[in-house]
Amino acid sequence: MKKLLIALAAIGSVNAFASNINVQLQNNTVCPVSVNGSTVAPGGTGTATINSDGTYAVTEYASYSDGSYHCEIAAGSVLLSTAGNHSGAKEDDSFTLTAIQGSSFSTISNPFGGVLQVDGQSQPLNNASIKLSAGQTHNAVLTVNGGGVIPSSEKPKPVQPDYQYPSVIRATITNNTTCPMMVLGGPTIQAGETARNITLGATSALLEKMDGPTGKCALSATASVYYDRATVTPATNGKVTLEQSPLENKGSYFKISAVSGNQSGSTTSKSAGTFLNHAFNDEVEKNNPAVNIAVGTHINPEPTPQAGVYPEGYPNYKAGDRIKGTDGKTYECKPFPYTGWCNQAPSVYAPGTGTSWSDAWTVVSNSVSVAGAGHSFW
Repeated sequence: MKKLLIALAAIGSVNAFASNINVQLQNNTVCPVSVNGSTVAPGGTGTATINSDGTYAVTEYASYSDGSYHCEIAAGSVLLSTAGNHSGAKEDDSFTLTAIQGSSFSTISNPFGGVLQVDGQSQPLNNASIKLSAGQTHNAVLTVNGGGVIPSSEKPKPVQPDYQYPSVIRATITNNTTCPMMVLGGPTIQAGETARNITLGATSALLEKMDGPTGKCALSATASVYYDRATVTPATNGKVTLEQSPLENKGSYFKISAVSGNQSGSTTSKSAGTFLNHAFNDEVEKNNPAVNIAVGTHINPEPTPQAGVYPEGYPNYKAGDRIKGTDGKTYECKPFPYTGWCNQAPSVYAPGTGTSWSDAWTVVSNSVSVAGAGHSFW
């Protein structure tokens, strides 16, 4: 079954990401498409309201080469997701909007494609990744094109009471985190990469990694994929179910979105639990089960020391932090390799009064503002 589904996963800071992205669809295919239930004719444009879970769907249709199922077959998926965002986003913070296209058909002539354009930046849908500012409103145009003609030889087998689904479900998986991600029993997907045509069995798991207290990529969680391929009867449908395990470390967590058929869903490892439960409901989809998954990381920035008059903030000063010394002057902590001295013995490195204070600090003015703290001290 080919469905083109757009899932905008703006988890963690909805106001700064989901509501500030305006998406318009341009349909350059030969068939009508639907946008959250509304039809857009070939050559037409349309928009869609982002759902409460941060997703919206566009369904794109194809036909078999013998003319059957004319403009009735949904034949692929595109997953839009955000990566690198965090709560409390400011004007100079940034995040990445990615667009990945997958398909459940192995052979298709004049295949579907397209372009994602945001604020003048354009990239093809096969692996679009555009960096945006979190503090601004962004205007995106999604253009889909192609004819999507499927060989009649791939027409579905009749679904009889003794029919069995394919033994595996085909998956497209995108790793928007900063660590490698492993499909248990399958390939490792490096940071920023997309793996296509991965085959998943009845029970599969994605091992997600993030930085932790003991080192880079030291923490892990799992996203489980359950593929039910029981015998089909007229009253029974197989299904795919996705679950996320819990993990949160100092405000950072995984966020995951997925689409299968005409359904999409998203969650975080902070909330965890089941976030997609899709039943395969027609012959085309039962012969070509597929799922498209994107995993990102919500990064919570480390707090800046709330330094005022020395020794406030000691011993957590960073390069560029400013503090008022006991002599009334304003000092700034030097950059690496001198930064560490700012947090050493006050008798030696207290700004302006320590015996070796100039190894750690420079005088900047008679007033002080701490980078990232949002206030000043005099």
